[in-house]
Amino acid sequence: MSIIITLLKAYAIWLYILFAIVALFALRAALKARAEIRQSIFSLEKEFARNRLYRAVTVMVVMALLAGALFVATHLGEPATPATTEPTPTATRFLRATPTYSPEELTPTPTATVTRVRPTRQPIPTAPVFTPTATPAPPPLCPTPGVNLTSPRPGARLSGVVQVTGTAAIGNFWYYKVEIGIGRNPSQWSVVGDLHYAPVSAGVLETFNAAAFPAGEYTLRLVVVDKTGNFPEPCAVAVTIAP
Repeated sequence: MSIIITLLKAYAIWLYILFAIVALFALRAALKARAEIRQSIFSLEKEFARNRLYRAVTVMVVMALLAGALFVATHLGEPATPATTEPTPTATRFLRATPTYSPEELTPTPTATVTRVRPTRQPIPTAPVFTPTATPAPPPLCPTPGVNLTSPRPGARLSGVVQVTGTAAIGNFWYYKVEIGIGRNPSQWSVVGDLHYAPVSAGVLETFNAAAFPAGEYTLRLVVVDKTGNFPEPCAVAVTIAP
């Protein structure tokens, strides 16, 4: 019996569809037979139509009964499964053992003694201090402070372009000039370059080319003139122009 119920449950949806289709065809036949009854004139035709109507209604009733029987068989026909009685669990009481505290003998930890050793500071080597030695300035060649030649020095050998340096600055200054003469005691002097109307203090007084003069001994002198036309003793230096 349980096998039949299981099969009915498996195909229940298809059986319901089949019952519904048959019922629809029977309903269609019933409606058609009813229409024929209304339209028939002869009693024999009405009798045939009435019989078809009865058969169609019978089919619909049978389909409804079958559907109801299928529903009852699949939902109410299976015997109830007796409930399994589970044993009621019994609570087991566990006793917790009380721990017993046993004090341990504490061993003192030795304390390390730290001795601080102060490092010995090493002396920082001192770099030797070099004291620069000042180069003494060349002594003035002439007694007048504002009339002096610093280059070339006495006895210098000249060649190429020569710079004459020194100081030309006196009170009431007008101009200065650099002159050259042949020999150690010249009787005649020639102006080297031009007359200069601006005083110079420890700077370049004149520049000339030594190659323009024949080789030999010469004397250079600086003459500084004031605005009255007078001049102090010139500053002279003996030089040699190299061949």
